[in-house]
Amino acid sequence: MEVTSSVCVESTPFSSDANWTNLTPLLGVAPPPRYYSAEAYDANASAQYLLMFGGRNLNSALGDTWSFANDSWTSRAPFILSPLNSPSPRYGASMAYDPALGGVLLFGGRSTTTLFNDTWLFRNGTWSQLNVSTGPSPRTYPAMFYLAPPVNALVLFGGFSSTSSLNDTWEFNASTGWKNVTAFDGPPPTSRYGAGLAVNSSSETALLFGGYTQTSGAGAFLNDTWTFNASGWSRQATLLAPGPRSDPQMAYDPLTGSVLLFGGIAPIGNRWGDLWAYGGGQWTQLSSTENSTLPARAGAVFAALPSANFPGSSLVLFGGFEDALSIDNSTWLYGNPLPLGLPNPSPSLPAFDAGSQVRLSAQAIGGTPPYSYRWSVSPSSVAGCALQDSGSVTCLPTGNSSRSTVFSVTVSVNDSAAATATSGVTQFTVNPAPAITEFELTPATVSVGGSTTIIVTTTGGTGALRYQFTGLPASCSSADSAKFTCVPGATGTYSITLTVTDAVGTTATTSIPRILTVTSAGGPSPGTSVWLIVGTIAAVAVVVAIVGILYYRRRNRPSPPPAPDPSLVGSGPKVPP
Repeated sequence: MEVTSSVCVESTPFSSDANWTNLTPLLGVAPPPRYYSAEAYDANASAQYLLMFGGRNLNSALGDTWSFANDSWTSRAPFILSPLNSPSPRYGASMAYDPALGGVLLFGGRSTTTLFNDTWLFRNGTWSQLNVSTGPSPRTYPAMFYLAPPVNALVLFGGFSSTSSLNDTWEFNASTGWKNVTAFDGPPPTSRYGAGLAVNSSSETALLFGGYTQTSGAGAFLNDTWTFNASGWSRQATLLAPGPRSDPQMAYDPLTGSVLLFGGIAPIGNRWGDLWAYGGGQWTQLSSTENSTLPARAGAVFAALPSANFPGSSLVLFGGFEDALSIDNSTWLYGNPLPLGLPNPSPSLPAFDAGSQVRLSAQAIGGTPPYSYRWSVSPSSVAGCALQDSGSVTCLPTGNSSRSTVFSVTVSVNDSAAATATSGVTQFTVNPAPAITEFELTPATVSVGGSTTIIVTTTGGTGALRYQFTGLPASCSSADSAKFTCVPGATGTYSITLTVTDAVGTTATTSIPRILTVTSAGGPSPGTSVWLIVGTIAAVAVVVAIVGILYYRRRNRPSPPPAPDPSLVGSGPKVPP
């Protein structure tokens, strides 16, 4: 379903009631669930989108590349299609845009078994590996960012090796490659990985917060605040600070000139759900818990886009590892409350059959929750919907047994500020449930090595049908077809049943099995009926009888009279002429 919007929202500094908006219901395509992806804004003139690479799910590392701009996600380079021209699947890598190269640089990360220290460039939609002679050691979860002049370099800090956290600082220059500058940039932060990081582009200052430090098996969550600029590293003393955590989401808001921090992993293992802003050298808590619809999370993508995104905010959050130990792939925007909006109703299935349950959904966005919904369905007798004040309703359409029928749905919503929005009209087609009208075996009696043709005729159903036969002779595979030939390999009597399933899972099954009789190879030939056999036997009997009668008559007819005695010829009376 394509959703369009004519809403135009002017970008303004976040007000006190700024909040999260879930864009997921409005997006037709989204990356699979993941966390610990690498992300950066690609400022190349041909790009200008948020770039995301890899990450991991519960079972494995990922290697796909996605971009987000305006109102949609776009798959840029699926790893499975070009594994030799893309970084290998990994999570915990870092990315940053390098204007000198005109593309996004990726470094490090790990698969489930291997740490990496390779350097890749994504430019003009293509990945290429850079040939660098020296560089940082293999690691995961480093902090990486780019600062314009006077630093004029891409900077990487810390991360985790195979045994401990790190606190070295490296710079990358397009002409000279990697250089270790730990000794030149002042006392660095203590070793850590999974720290939050964002760059204030107006002051060319990077802000680093928290993370996790681990040496010799012992570890601790951190909540100190550091900045990096042309003068190197500097620890910041703040009156307040977010609680200790690793893997928070941080992004710079160009509208307010502050850095936002959301979530992260807490020392007791759960996820933080609070929101903070850093500006003027101090932290300010914006909320103590997450929005009621946004679960607490860590390791999500969180980045600012310099131009206003649909439908009006410039900070986007994607995915992450939620507090409920589930991996997410929802997309959120943070900003001022959006005008109340409502997409067209969408079904849980693309099409459905009479008698199959379906849910229709139309979740409101923007406005001032809570919402009040009113559904309208016509004709209601066909749809069978249980209408209620909810963003979704359940329907059990009755439809028609012989033809497809159509019903129309609209929904309107009011928010607590008395704003109203109404969806467009969406029409849904209800198809008759699939039914088996003919199921024949021709012939029903065959000999071993002979053949029978199975023919099925159906009506109704949605989409392509699947056929599943049971009880066939072992030599006859169950073909997914309405007509196929079976050549039995053994004698016996076979009771064959059929189940037909359509594209939405509705099934029809034969109530009476069809019987296939297979005789030995010396028995009647395929297609020979009993009456033909009886008729043949009778005909043979008649022929035998006729031959017998003729033979009998030949054996028992009178002998011809003897020839006259020549001596008597002419001496007796003459026979009249």
